[in-house]
Amino acid sequence: MPQVVVDASSALRGLDRFSNRMEVEIKDAVDRTAAFVVNHAKGGHPKATAGGGNKDDERERTGPEGGDYAGGLRFLTRLGNLRNSYKQRAAKKIESGVRADVFSAIEYSEEIEFGTVTRRAFPTLRPALEAARPEGKANVERALKRALGTT
Repeated sequence: MPQVVVDASSALRGLDRFSNRMEVEIKDAVDRTAAFVVNHAKGGHPKATAGGGNKDDERERTGPEGGDYAGGLRFLTRLGNLRNSYKQRAAKKIESGVRADVFSAIEYSEEIEFGTVTRRAFPTLRPALEAARPEGKANVERALKRALGTT
Protein backbone atom coordinates (compact mmCIF):
# COMPACT_ATOMS: atom_id res chain seq x y z
CA MET A 1 0.00 0.00 0.00
CA PRO A 2 1.52 3.35 -1.04
CA GLN A 3 2.15 6.00 1.59
CA VAL A 4 2.22 9.73 1.18
CA VAL A 5 4.77 11.49 3.36
CA VAL A 6 4.65 15.25 3.57
CA ASP A 7 7.25 17.33 5.34
CA ALA A 8 5.08 19.86 7.16
CA SER A 9 7.84 21.18 9.41
CA SER A 10 8.06 24.46 7.50
CA ALA A 11 4.30 24.99 7.75
CA LEU A 12 4.33 24.13 11.45
CA ARG A 13 7.16 26.61 12.11
CA GLY A 14 5.12 29.27 10.30
CA LEU A 15 2.10 28.41 12.40
CA ASP A 16 4.19 28.70 15.58
CA ARG A 17 5.46 32.13 14.49
CA PHE A 18 1.90 33.25 13.75
CA SER A 19 0.70 31.93 17.13
CA ASN A 20 3.48 33.80 18.94
CA ARG A 21 2.77 37.00 16.99
CA MET A 22 -0.95 36.66 17.79
CA GLU A 23 -0.23 36.22 21.50
CA VAL A 24 2.01 39.30 21.58
CA GLU A 25 -0.59 41.41 19.76
CA ILE A 26 -3.47 40.26 21.99
CA LYS A 27 -1.43 40.91 25.16
CA ASP A 28 -0.69 44.40 23.85
CA ALA A 29 -4.40 45.00 23.20
CA VAL A 30 -5.33 43.82 26.69
CA ASP A 31 -2.59 46.02 28.22
CA ARG A 32 -3.90 49.04 26.31
CA THR A 33 -7.43 48.33 27.53
CA ALA A 34 -6.25 47.93 31.13
CA ALA A 35 -4.43 51.28 30.86
CA PHE A 36 -7.69 52.85 29.66
CA VAL A 37 -9.46 51.42 32.74
CA VAL A 38 -6.76 52.79 35.07
CA ASN A 39 -6.89 56.26 33.49
CA HIS A 40 -10.69 56.31 33.58
CA ALA A 41 -10.72 55.19 37.22
CA LYS A 42 -8.23 57.92 38.16
CA GLY A 43 -10.19 60.69 36.45
CA GLY A 44 -13.05 62.81 37.72
CA HIS A 45 -12.30 62.84 41.43
CA PRO A 46 -12.14 66.47 42.54
CA LYS A 47 -10.40 67.53 45.72
CA ALA A 48 -12.78 67.86 48.66
CA THR A 49 -13.18 71.26 50.25
CA ALA A 50 -12.78 71.74 53.98
CA GLY A 51 -15.74 71.24 56.28
CA GLY A 52 -18.22 68.46 56.85
CA GLY A 53 -21.66 67.76 55.54
CA ASN A 54 -22.97 66.46 52.26
CA LYS A 55 -20.56 67.24 49.45
CA ASP A 56 -22.60 65.86 46.56
CA ASP A 57 -22.63 69.27 44.87
CA GLU A 58 -18.81 69.06 44.66
CA ARG A 59 -18.77 65.59 43.11
CA GLU A 60 -18.48 64.82 39.43
CA ARG A 61 -20.65 62.16 37.81
CA THR A 62 -19.63 59.27 35.64
CA GLY A 63 -20.25 59.77 31.94
CA PRO A 64 -22.78 57.94 29.76
CA GLU A 65 -20.11 55.39 28.79
CA GLY A 66 -20.28 53.99 32.35
CA GLY A 67 -23.09 51.59 31.44
CA ASP A 68 -25.20 50.76 34.49
CA TYR A 69 -23.11 53.24 36.48
CA ALA A 70 -23.66 56.22 34.16
CA GLY A 71 -24.43 59.37 36.09
CA GLY A 72 -23.17 57.91 39.37
CA LEU A 73 -21.30 60.14 41.76
CA ARG A 74 -17.49 59.95 41.85
CA PHE A 75 -15.70 59.92 45.20
CA LEU A 76 -13.96 63.04 46.44
CA THR A 77 -10.29 62.96 47.28
CA ARG A 78 -8.34 64.75 49.94
CA LEU A 79 -4.79 63.54 49.37
CA GLY A 80 -5.31 61.52 46.20
CA ASN A 81 -4.02 58.28 47.74
CA LEU A 82 -6.85 56.08 46.47
CA ARG A 83 -7.10 57.78 43.10
CA ASN A 84 -3.36 57.46 42.53
CA SER A 85 -3.24 53.86 43.75
CA TYR A 86 -4.95 52.33 40.71
CA LYS A 87 -2.42 50.22 38.84
CA GLN A 88 -2.33 47.43 36.29
CA ARG A 89 -0.38 44.22 36.03
CA ALA A 90 0.94 43.30 32.60
CA ALA A 91 -1.25 41.05 30.51
CA LYS A 92 -0.45 37.36 30.71
CA LYS A 93 -1.67 34.25 29.00
CA ILE A 94 -4.01 32.13 31.10
CA GLU A 95 -5.86 28.92 30.31
CA SER A 96 -8.95 30.70 28.99
CA GLY A 97 -7.24 33.60 27.17
CA VAL A 98 -5.27 36.69 28.16
CA ARG A 99 -5.74 38.62 31.39
CA ALA A 100 -4.53 41.92 32.86
CA ASP A 101 -5.39 42.94 36.40
CA VAL A 102 -6.39 46.46 37.42
CA PHE A 103 -6.28 46.98 41.15
CA SER A 104 -5.70 49.24 44.13
CA ALA A 105 -3.49 48.19 47.02
CA ILE A 106 -5.24 50.65 49.34
CA GLU A 107 -7.03 48.56 51.96
CA TYR A 108 -10.22 50.65 51.95
CA SER A 109 -10.63 50.66 48.16
CA GLU A 110 -13.27 47.90 48.24
CA GLU A 111 -15.27 49.87 50.83
CA ILE A 112 -15.31 52.85 48.46
CA GLU A 113 -16.10 50.73 45.39
CA PHE A 114 -18.86 48.59 46.93
CA GLY A 115 -19.91 50.55 50.02
CA THR A 116 -20.49 49.21 53.48
CA VAL A 117 -23.49 48.82 55.74
CA THR A 118 -23.09 52.43 56.85
CA ARG A 119 -21.53 54.09 53.76
CA ARG A 120 -22.77 54.26 50.20
CA ALA A 121 -20.69 52.97 47.34
CA PHE A 122 -18.80 55.16 44.90
CA PRO A 123 -18.07 52.70 42.07
CA THR A 124 -14.92 53.59 40.20
CA LEU A 125 -13.43 50.49 38.62
CA ARG A 126 -16.77 49.05 37.51
CA PRO A 127 -17.79 52.14 35.48
CA ALA A 128 -14.24 52.31 34.11
CA LEU A 129 -14.53 48.71 32.95
CA GLU A 130 -17.90 49.41 31.32
CA ALA A 131 -16.44 52.45 29.56
CA ALA A 132 -13.49 50.37 28.34
CA ARG A 133 -15.57 47.65 26.67
CA PRO A 134 -15.86 49.33 23.24
CA GLU A 135 -12.21 50.41 23.36
CA GLY A 136 -11.14 46.89 24.36
CA LYS A 137 -13.08 45.34 21.53
CA ALA A 138 -11.52 47.76 19.04
CA ASN A 139 -8.04 47.07 20.50
CA VAL A 140 -8.47 43.32 20.02
CA GLU A 141 -9.82 43.76 16.48
CA ARG A 142 -6.78 45.90 15.58
CA ALA A 143 -4.48 43.33 17.21
CA LEU A 144 -5.99 40.52 15.16
CA LYS A 145 -5.55 42.52 11.95
CA ARG A 146 -1.91 43.30 12.80
CA ALA A 147 -1.22 39.63 13.59
CA LEU A 148 -2.82 38.61 10.27
CA GLY A 149 -0.84 41.32 8.48
CA THR A 150 -3.93 43.02 7.10
CA THR A 151 -3.15 46.54 8.34
